[in-house]
Formats: sequence, C-alpha cells, structure tokens
Amino acid sequence: MSDFDYGYQDYWESRYTSQRGQTFDWLQDYSSIKEGFSDLFQNKKVRILNIGCGNSELGEKLFEDGFYHTYNIDYCKNVIDFMQERNKNKKGLHYEQKDVLNLEYKKEIFDLIIDKATMDTVLCTDNALLNITKMTKEISRALKTGGVYLVLSYGRPDERLIHLRRDHLAFDIKICKIVKSEKNGKINYDLSIQEEDDEEINENAKEEKRVHYAYVCKKLPEANDKLENFRQVYNEMKEYLAKCEKESSSDNEKRENSDKENKEINIEKKNKIMDENNSNKEKVEIMDIEEETKEEKKNIEFDENSIEQFFDY
Repeated sequence: MSDFDYGYQDYWESRYTSQRGQTFDWLQDYSSIKEGFSDLFQNKKVRILNIGCGNSELGEKLFEDGFYHTYNIDYCKNVIDFMQERNKNKKGLHYEQKDVLNLEYKKEIFDLIIDKATMDTVLCTDNALLNITKMTKEISRALKTGGVYLVLSYGRPDERLIHLRRDHLAFDIKICKIVKSEKNGKINYDLSIQEEDDEEINENAKEEKRVHYAYVCKKLPEANDKLENFRQVYNEMKEYLAKCEKESSSDNEKRENSDKENKEINIEKKNKIMDENNSNKEKVEIMDIEEETKEEKKNIEFDENSIEQFFDY
C-alpha cells in the first residue's frame, strides 16, 4: 500500500491512529463554507449530515454556530471514538460509525448533506463506478425533497457531473468554482458558472492550481421515483465494467501473443545469424585447409625437385 491509498479503509485507520489528538479539514473549513454558501445556513433547525467526517472540526463548528441536529459519520471506528470522546458533552452533536454506501437512515430525513471530498475518496476505491452509484442512491434516499447535497471536490465538472446525473438521480445542480489566492489566501467563489460552460471550465482547470469545485445539488420532486432506476443503472455499470475487463483481457492476450511472436522472430533471427556465422566459419576453415593443402603440395614438389637434383648431381 502506498502513502496515499485514499480508497482503502486501512489507509484511513492508520492515518487517524497517527493523527490521534489532532484535527484536519480537507478543502475548506466551516467559516469559508458558510461564507460561500450562506443561504444554506440560515435555518438553525435543519438536520445536517456530514459524510466521511474523519477528524474534521466541521461538526463542532456547526454546533457552536447553533446547529444542534448535526450527524457526522465515518467508516473508521478509531476516528469516531476519538471525535465522540472529544465532543461527549455536546448534546445534539452526533458521531456514528457508518458506511456511506449503506447509510441505514430513514428516507428523507436530512435537509442538508455535506460531502468534503468523500466522493473523491469513493472514486479511488476498487469498483469505483459501482460504489459511487450506491453512494449517490443512499444520499438521494436520505435527503429531503428540496434539500441540498453540497459536494466539495477536487474533481472538475467533466469528472463529477456524470455521477450526479445518472438515471437514478434527480438534482438541480449549480456549479461553483472555488479559487484560493496564492498571494493572500483569500477565497473567491464563482457561482455564475453555467452547465454549458463545462468545456471551458475543464480546459482552464488543467492550467490552474489551488482550485476546487462545489456542486450544489438540490433534490427535485421526481427524485424519489427516479430511485426506482437504481437497479438498472447499477447493472449497466456492472455490464460496462465486465466489458472493459473483457476488452482489457483481450488486449493483454493480444499483447502476450505479440510478445511471443516477437520473441519467436527474434529467436529465428538469432538462429539465422548463428547459422550464417557458422557457415562463414566453415568457409574460413575450408579456405584454411585449402591453403594448407597448397602449402603441403608445394613442399612435396620441392622435395621431389631436391631428390632429382641430388641424383643429377
């Protein structure tokens, strides 16, 4: 496992063990979220769910600001135990060990669901497409009609909107580009972005640093009926993944066969070169033998002449 295996529970449990007694907020803290999306925090009686809370102070800050019906969930028991102990005297501030793929809450119970890079993490898991489909189904089911699912993410619109527009969901989505100044740290919220600007946003984002996005997803009246499409969407994802795996296996097989053919060709070339070398070597040996034969013949002729000269003498 590498240092940044965000899709694995073991990574997070190890991280929270090493950070015991510390807090950390991804992307933005509560004050900056409230500054950018103040209209979501007007009614203090709303019920809020903070998914993938980790050791963030978000829940605590919401409580201090008068939101006394805040639920914070994470699938890591060690961080939930830490946050429960840290906030044990705050009635109405809940920390629970739960899996975002199976929330186990009643339907239409939350007015606001906050996601600070949890979608990003789920997209790092094995079977990411299936898991994100399960997650968004659970989010929509637990969110009240008219309620808001606020997604804070590193992902650009072309990487995130596809998951929020599946056929089992019905959200009115507004995109906010969030830029933190490198000079003074000030955060700028651009809420004027329209969906048709996606292509321009995506192109510009590739060149920008210190940029992330918010997707303000308001649950539409038809959303509960759309949830009936979940099984179909989920099965389509499975079929797509199976097809990709089959194509990948086919590509690997072709690659292996190609490698095998190349290896055989190389062996054949090598053998041919060796044969040519051996042939040349034999030719050289034959030439040497012929030269030796000629030399021996000359010697014999010399000897015969010498004998004749001797007798003549």
